[in-house]
Amino acid sequence: MVLGAWTNDNLSSVDSTNFTTGKSVQVVGGQGNDTMTGGAANDTFTWFAGDAGTTTGAVDIVKSFGSNSSSDKLDISKLLTNGYVSGTSTLSQWVTSVTTAQTSPGGVSGSTKIVIDPDSTTGSSTATQTIWLEGLNLTLTGANLDAQLTALKTSGVLIA
Repeated sequence: MVLGAWTNDNLSSVDSTNFTTGKSVQVVGGQGNDTMTGGAANDTFTWFAGDAGTTTGAVDIVKSFGSNSSSDKLDISKLLTNGYVSGTSTLSQWVTSVTTAQTSPGGVSGSTKIVIDPDSTTGSSTATQTIWLEGLNLTLTGANLDAQLTALKTSGVLIA
């Protein structure tokens, strides 16, 4: 496990000795604006309740997602609050947008931006969690957000 603190962190699972192909690594940024870099292992980038903060929100950048392992995942299941139940709730109440072909805060074009409202109270003063998949332009299927999120969950990229 690679674990961040309560501030802005720069985390990496790039370690040729410990995080090698076939192994699984959990990368947790914690609160603050974090940069997380995947390596050769099967990386699961994980967010927990409170990681978005309480007022301003957090912006995390994930680098090398899927570039070294097709088994990389985004786990937002512990970030979502206020009753999300997989299979009975609509995930788009929490994940408010997934936009592709964007330029990340790091200046990398062809990135994907995912915006999450952890408590699903659109329009409230609660913080949002923004996740940038830097340099990864996800192929999204479906005409609406719900169909896109279902495809990401079905493919194993998104754990919710």
